[in-house]
Parts: sequence; C-alpha cells; structure tokens
Amino acid sequence: MNSGLLRAYSQLYKGGKLLFKNPFRWFDVTVWPLILLFSLTLFVSFVGNDPRLVTLVVLGVMGWRAVYHAQFEVANNYQEEFWSNSLTHLFITPIRPIEMVAGAAVSGFLKFVIVFLMYYVLTFFLYGFVVPDIGIFLIAALALFVFGLSLGMITLGLLFLFQSEAFPLSFSMADVFVLISGAYYPVSVLPGPVQAVALLLPSTHAFNLLKSTVGMGSVDWVALLVLSVVWFGIGYAVTMWGFHQAKKTGKLVRVA
Repeated sequence: MNSGLLRAYSQLYKGGKLLFKNPFRWFDVTVWPLILLFSLTLFVSFVGNDPRLVTLVVLGVMGWRAVYHAQFEVANNYQEEFWSNSLTHLFITPIRPIEMVAGAAVSGFLKFVIVFLMYYVLTFFLYGFVVPDIGIFLIAALALFVFGLSLGMITLGLLFLFQSEAFPLSFSMADVFVLISGAYYPVSVLPGPVQAVALLLPSTHAFNLLKSTVGMGSVDWVALLVLSVVWFGIGYAVTMWGFHQAKKTGKLVRVA
C-alpha cells in the first residue's frame, strides 16, 4: 500500500477503534441524530401532517448530518490526539495534514451512511418517506459533505494555531452554517445581511437542490460548483497555513 494511503488509513483505523472502545461515542450516530429528526418530524406532523413538508424536513436533516459528520470528524480527529496527550507520537511520524483529513473524511462518510440508513428505514415505516429523486439527492449530499470537509479543514487549521481555545468551533461550526443555509426553509426568512452571506455558501445551493425535488426550490448549478471549489480551496489553505504557522511558532511542540 502507498505510504500516504497507509497513513490516512491509520486515522480511519484509529477512529474505528475509538468508536467501538466507548459505547457513548455511538450516541453521535444514534441518539443525537434521532433527537434532531423526531423533534422536527413530530412537530411538522402536529401542525399540518403534509407529506411534502415531512419529506422536506427529512431531506434537510439528512443534508445537515452530511455537513456535520464531515466537519466534526476532521476536527475531532485532532482533538482526540490532544485529549489523549498523543500529539508527540502523532507528529514524530511523517503524517501530513491532508492525510489526517483524508482518513477522517472516510470515517465521517461511513458515519453519515449509518445515519442515512437509520433515517431512511425509520422514516419509510413511520411516514412513508422515499427519496423523490435519488440522483439529485446523491449530488446534493456529496456537495454538502464536501462543504463539511471544507469547514472541517478550516476548523483544523484554527485548532493547530489556537489549540483548546478553538475547540468550541468543532462542536458548533457545522450547525451554524447549516442554519444560515436554509436546510428546510427558504433563506428569504433570514435577515437581509444574513441572506447575502447565505448565497455565498455552497450549502445553501445544495439545500435548494434538495428542496427542488419536492417543488420548493430552484438551484443555481454554477454557483453550487464554483462555491464548492472555492470553499474547499479555502479549507485546504487554512489547514496548511495553520499547520505551518504552528510549527514555525513552536505551538505544536509546546502542546505535545
């Protein structure tokens, strides 16, 4: 196996071992996603019981988890090393930041698949939910996952620089950006300045793509593609900049 792939796999392997070592970690792919899902679907069922609204909410929540698992896994991969005082062992290896991101990305993708399947089975039997257009859904989910990786790399770069002071970003960044993006509501309900910010996020256009499958949105394909590339580039640049700045100032060594 290529040495770079092997180092990336080491991060995936570590994530798997940690998941099975502590049952509480399964809450991230079971309990918390279910609380999010049912808090919304039960409310929608109560106020109107419109199958189209239920479908919209389920699609939005699925997209939300795509962003969350991509972003959080990249950031948490580093935090686990910090909490276990293992940064010294990590950074004496030749592992590169992009390999850390790659391994965490696969781990995050697998967790998203678990959540997606759980959501799909439950909502199918409880609400008769089906994905209206599987092709469009896959494109939107991929775009949202890539945006989550972009946010994860931004978070990782800030973690390199600010260490534990940046930890709150790991637990909040994805959710804040999803709320701005209009996961299951139009961005027109947001304050004017926030709407302007939302249009600069690929996630907004990806959620519009999901909404379009139930006739509640239209998508700007060019904006979706261009913004996805731009944000991914920003994420990569912030990760590399934060890593090299932390090495230059000795922050990684002092923390380790």
